[in-house]
Amino acid sequence: MADEADMRNELADLQTRADQIADESLESTRRMLALVEESKDAGIRTLVMLDEQGEQLERIEEGMDQINKDMKDAEKNLNNLGQFCGLCSCPCNKIKGGGQAWGANQDGVVNSQPGARVVDEREQMAISGGFIRR
Repeated sequence: MADEADMRNELADLQTRADQIADESLESTRRMLALVEESKDAGIRTLVMLDEQGEQLERIEEGMDQINKDMKDAEKNLNNLGQFCGLCSCPCNKIKGGGQAWGANQDGVVNSQPGARVVDEREQMAISGGFIRR
């Protein structure tokens, strides 16, 4: 009889353990479903935000196209104005690259003569200039 009671207790313990594992599994499944729903909501929000950002980019592109069109019109008008003012000096028609002619000498040609520098130690003064000292 003791063996039969031990077996019933063991069977009850196993049944309790099986019920506990089933409950834990069910709770885990519920948590996974909640995470799936949360991920689904995050995906939907992401799609909505991407759609809004796409619309913003389209508006920006339309604005840039309008700016480009306006700049082409302005450039055309400036060219027409330059042709109309052929006798006048227009600042928009400046020669490009003119600074290269007046840049640093790279050909080794000297632009000026060296200046004379005289130091008089008695009077503690320095005289510089392009003259001959006697």
